Amino acid sequence: MQQLPLDEDVAADHPCRVVPADQVAQLRATDPDTAIVALVRSIDPDAAVRARLAGADVVLPYDEQPSEVTLRTARRAARTLRHHEVEARRSREFALHDLRTGVQSTVMLADLIQNEPGATDRAVRLLRALADRNADSIADLARSETLVAAGGPVIAEVAEEGPEFPALAQAEILEGIARRVPLSQSLQGVVAAMEAQLPGSICSILLSGPDPTTLVHGAGPHLPEPFRRYIDGVQIGPAVGSCGSAAYLKIPIVAADIATDPRWTAFRDMAMQHGLRSCWSTPILDADRHEVLGTFAVYHDRPWEPDASDVELVGRFTHTAAIAIGTHALFSRLAESESRFRSAFEGAEVGMALVSPEGDLLQANPALSRMLGGAATGDRLPDNVHPDDLDDFTSALRRCAADGTPVRLPEVRWVGDSWAQPLWTTLGVSLVTGPDGDARYLVVELFDLTERRRVAQARREQAVAEAANQAKTEQLALVSHELRTPLTAVIGFAQAMQMVQLDPERREGAIERILTAGRHLLQVINDLSDLTGAETGRLLPDRRPFDPADTIRETVDLMAELAVQGGISLTAELPARPVRVSGDPRRLRQVLINLVGNAVKFTQEGGSVVVSWDGAALRVSDDGPGIPDAEIPLLFTPFHRSGTRKGEGTGLGLALSERLTRAMGGRLRRVPGSVGTTFEVRMPAVGSVARSATDRSTTDRATTDRSTTDRTTTDRPTEDRPTSAGTGDHPRAPRRSTTSTSSGMSNGLASATSAPVTATTPAAST
Repeated sequence: MQQLPLDEDVAADHPCRVVPADQVAQLRATDPDTAIVALVRSIDPDAAVRARLAGADVVLPYDEQPSEVTLRTARRAARTLRHHEVEARRSREFALHDLRTGVQSTVMLADLIQNEPGATDRAVRLLRALADRNADSIADLARSETLVAAGGPVIAEVAEEGPEFPALAQAEILEGIARRVPLSQSLQGVVAAMEAQLPGSICSILLSGPDPTTLVHGAGPHLPEPFRRYIDGVQIGPAVGSCGSAAYLKIPIVAADIATDPRWTAFRDMAMQHGLRSCWSTPILDADRHEVLGTFAVYHDRPWEPDASDVELVGRFTHTAAIAIGTHALFSRLAESESRFRSAFEGAEVGMALVSPEGDLLQANPALSRMLGGAATGDRLPDNVHPDDLDDFTSALRRCAADGTPVRLPEVRWVGDSWAQPLWTTLGVSLVTGPDGDARYLVVELFDLTERRRVAQARREQAVAEAANQAKTEQLALVSHELRTPLTAVIGFAQAMQMVQLDPERREGAIERILTAGRHLLQVINDLSDLTGAETGRLLPDRRPFDPADTIRETVDLMAELAVQGGISLTAELPARPVRVSGDPRRLRQVLINLVGNAVKFTQEGGSVVVSWDGAALRVSDDGPGIPDAEIPLLFTPFHRSGTRKGEGTGLGLALSERLTRAMGGRLRRVPGSVGTTFEVRMPAVGSVARSATDRSTTDRATTDRSTTDRTTTDRPTEDRPTSAGTGDHPRAPRRSTTSTSSGMSNGLASATSAPVTATTPAAST
């Protein structure tokens, strides 16, 4: 292809340059006053629209090198258009300047009237004059806009001087498309230009209807009205006239003589009745998807066939029609999409906002404004985020803006100056990009979780209440059972003694059983009372410094006979120097009696139980069978009996011990991983201090009866002897018998060394 004459300057007042379409934008940005003719290949009709939008005054399609006459005409049209554009811009500038000056003068006169009442008449006359002047300025602005809109007709006038140049007519149509004139106007321009190029012809355009298998009228002012109505809405097919066949087959169809063409059977009479003898129809195809947009038809009143130049001409205007239809469809879809988005944005119950990547609020829908207490354009959205959630929020904005990946946060809190409570919402962030893929803004969506959280809270509270009711029912049933069993024994033996004369031995046995059942009953009642007091906060143990070693010695002495009966070795390990803790010695002894009692009860004959205190923790350990894993979560549950002897005890010991320890500010726990079972008690420490003289004298007297070794062992006796703890704090434990011999039994335990407190026991609480 020959070199095109580009970059040629003409006319000193308005230079004109002929450039390829891809150079228009750069040239227009650097020189707004130069007239531009953009050269566009006929096979690329979309480039014509792009060039016009970029600022070209005239778009000149070509297949080969344009002639000098064509270029001269195009330059003249471009200079005329640019002249109108420049004049319109100057008129706007002058009108705006006059209008601005008039408004300033009006304001000054208003101040004059307000401050100097005597000048009112003169000021009113001046105001009227200024109002007339402002009206003239507004009219000038309107005329300048009219000059800009006159670009199309200017090209048409130039084209009329040279109708042999279809490129100018095509440029006029493309100009209108760029200015987004109605589709019907663009199609009428295509039809008129074609009829001007083919004298004696009648042209029309049919468009694909809402149903793509039909064709509807688009343009054709000279087509006979009855015939136009007859073919409007025609169904396409392989033998449906020229237009229906061309749309169906996607190829041009030439009916040189309608009177003999077999495809015109259904329309022949109507066509010939209105003087139509030939019809040439070309499908208008979408360049990208190759879909049928419509058909372009050329009719004659005589048999006729197109030549090569006619085919080239129709091909050019068919492309132009495709641009018009495609552009109209594109903008229609954009308008529909914008309308849908606007409707969804404004009417959504979900809070939605357009924000900058930095969090500046560009636009908010009514729902979000209500959520955030009237958030408005220009506000910074992060200012309303709870400080604890701010880092997550800003990080979500940055991540989405950086890589375009939508981000979701399950919970974000929002705060306001007058809000009593924060607002909880979910957060969704997505990116909207520009034509070049650059980040334009972010779409933020907020879903109010207030109602969902309220319902969830109500369900949790309901579940807790139901569980509490169930627990209360179960506890009442267990308490009833625990009370009924000893009461039945008391009443039964009392009735037997009343009704039957028992010998002294049997009478003594009955009295013993009544006493045993009564003590058990009293212990259950005492434990329930303490348990209830600990749970409700009414149980207030002492908080005073004391040495747990003394409490351990008392407990071991108290439980020694029980251990001997079971053949269990019971020892204490205490520190050499006293270490005091804060708490209630009596309540700690109650805890230790429960722990040691359980350890002795669940340790097999020949086993051992050790009560140790190392100054930091008190432990009760045994080498029994241990606690099954399934029982561990229920250790401190009232009335739960654990281990292999679930029939023994009330199931309150460990539950009460845990609550008593907690009431003193300490902690009771099972030590995992130990042999047998170990329970640990930790009490609040008050530091290592010297005991008083009274404490020392008491300890010294106790020590004289004990060995000075670090461990004291209670050996197994040779006979079975009943025993009792001797205190109302300890339930009577099951008696055990043994056949092993004993080397003797000590009445006391030697002190070892200790400070904090820890206790260990083999089996679970009973």
